[in-house]
Amino acid sequence: MSGEGTATKGREENRRPRLALVLVGVSALILLSAVAGRVYFSAQTELGLGRQALAEGKPVIAQKHFLFAARWYLPFVSTSGDAVRELLALGELYAKEGRFAQAVAAFDDARGALYATAWLAGPDQELLEAANDGFSGSLAGWKKQRDHGTDLAEETARYQRLTAAVETTNPWWSLLMGLSFLAYAGLLGLAAWKWEAPGFRKLPYLAGAGASFVIWIVSMFLI
Repeated sequence: MSGEGTATKGREENRRPRLALVLVGVSALILLSAVAGRVYFSAQTELGLGRQALAEGKPVIAQKHFLFAARWYLPFVSTSGDAVRELLALGELYAKEGRFAQAVAAFDDARGALYATAWLAGPDQELLEAANDGFSGSLAGWKKQRDHGTDLAEETARYQRLTAAVETTNPWWSLLMGLSFLAYAGLLGLAAWKWEAPGFRKLPYLAGAGASFVIWIVSMFLI
């Protein structure tokens, strides 16, 4: 009886590390899902509030909500891009009305959101080009309002050169961040699954998971 009791106790002790790893993995997935859900619903809410404010004739409030929506970014979800398009449309409306200071702010918000949310392939080039063109043209128009001797085409070209000189984020750090997180979760999950398997060597899996976690954190700061 004592031998059976010792064996049972040993099996229970072996299950504890595996259970702990499973709980860590499940907790990480729950946290990731909660963050993704928070981002998605916040983006949808801000976009809806912006469109409502615009319909009520409150473009300043609408612009604020569109900027928030554009910065609540999730890969493969269109809300951020839709919000940037709303900012571009708002900038174009301001420019047509000759309100160039407001147009500059709207286009600059669009540019900032595109750079801030560049994930893997960098900012959307079509949207970024539209934002840069609108930003440059609005700056030139604003300057012409203050100085009627300004050459509009020359100033627009100058501002376009300046905006084109802005460095974009390095997409490879984003790719490394995503892959290292998948490696971390995968190695941890495999270690938990095989924990009690005969001859299973735990140390390489745990060391790999730890190294992947460190790379994930470092790449997050280097994006």
